Amino acid sequence: MRTLMYRHRDLCARAVDPLDIAAGLEARGVTERDAARLRHRDVFSLAEEMYARTRGSGARNGGTDHTRSRTTDDLRGSGTRTLTHALPFAVALATTAAAARLPGPAAQAAAAAAGALLTAAVLHLVVRTGPLTPPPGRPTAGAAGPVLWLIGYLLYGDWLLSEAMAGATGADRAPAVPPATAAAALALAASIPVAAWCARFFADRARRALDGARDLEEYGARVRPLLVGVLCLALAALLALEVAAQHACDSTLARFLTTAGHAPHPDAVPSPTAATTAAVALGALLFLARLLAVHGEPRRAAAALHAAATAQVAAVLLTVSARLPGLGLLGRPVELLTAAYGVTAVTAVTCGGAALALLASAVTALTRASAHRKEQNDMLCPLKSPPAPPAPSASPAAQPHAASPAAGGDR
Repeated sequence: MRTLMYRHRDLCARAVDPLDIAAGLEARGVTERDAARLRHRDVFSLAEEMYARTRGSGARNGGTDHTRSRTTDDLRGSGTRTLTHALPFAVALATTAAAARLPGPAAQAAAAAAGALLTAAVLHLVVRTGPLTPPPGRPTAGAAGPVLWLIGYLLYGDWLLSEAMAGATGADRAPAVPPATAAAALALAASIPVAAWCARFFADRARRALDGARDLEEYGARVRPLLVGVLCLALAALLALEVAAQHACDSTLARFLTTAGHAPHPDAVPSPTAATTAAVALGALLFLARLLAVHGEPRRAAAALHAAATAQVAAVLLTVSARLPGLGLLGRPVELLTAAYGVTAVTAVTCGGAALALLASAVTALTRASAHRKEQNDMLCPLKSPPAPPAPSASPAAQPHAASPAAGGDR
């Protein structure tokens, strides 16, 4: 026990209750079997003894004051962050309005593409602050590429796939963005402040649940409905924004399709319902991926984003390959899907499927107490202080997680 106490002395010094220590032990790989070796029924029982040995009322109050001061600082900056999170929508709205006033499809297509890239760049800067930002020093996984592809495919994927299915080269039709798709993209950008608020609400409520839970199982049972509720709230807000954007932008953005002789292929013009479904599926995927990245699971998030982007690339490549002699069967699945539900179904299926897989992963990863500690970065990084002298009487049962046996915690 003394060796374990020294190994996790930084965790014990910051803890405000036994469950805080249990969450840290869980994140560092301490299991029920390890607790049993130390003659405890579970990790929470082990954490209770560690807390009783190291903490007093003064340290507990100090931790509470520290938490309160951090909460005050967070509230002071919430208004600024809300305005910052609205910047992608402002950029997208400005570029869309400018593109709608340009003459000719080529100029409109160039302006829309430039606006999409500028919006993506602003979004990349925005998510580096606030509740959508992983803590400093947290391991990351490259996801900028698939996110950029998914956004681009939402705008131009229907045009690209319909041209590939029709056998056109794209020379006669500019890559126009239909009004329904443009409205869906605008609503997706407008939902970023809502997603940030939902992420902060989930993190705060999950952190508060640590105070009332008696063990890790009870904590997980409390956080699971919270996760589902926050996801439903975010998607409901996105759906409301999508419906409002479709009604508001239908006539305003019609100039994308009114240039004579330059309209996109009819199959590339989705209905408002299809465009909304695709945007909601993409929004769910991006929101869950960001939640996982913020709470210490960036690789799972990146894997889902890469899978969705790869599936969309495969759909286009299979459609093109099907036009070669003897390879017609390759494009049959895409043809059946688009014939039944339209070309926008590719976005809905790929993003929706990845979002469902990510939700199943999030139910496990985001309901662990270790995912919601304030000091996650310090907790996940190994301690770099020099080891203490070996203890003369350390029992083998106290060594499963000790890098070097030490009795310094009791000196």
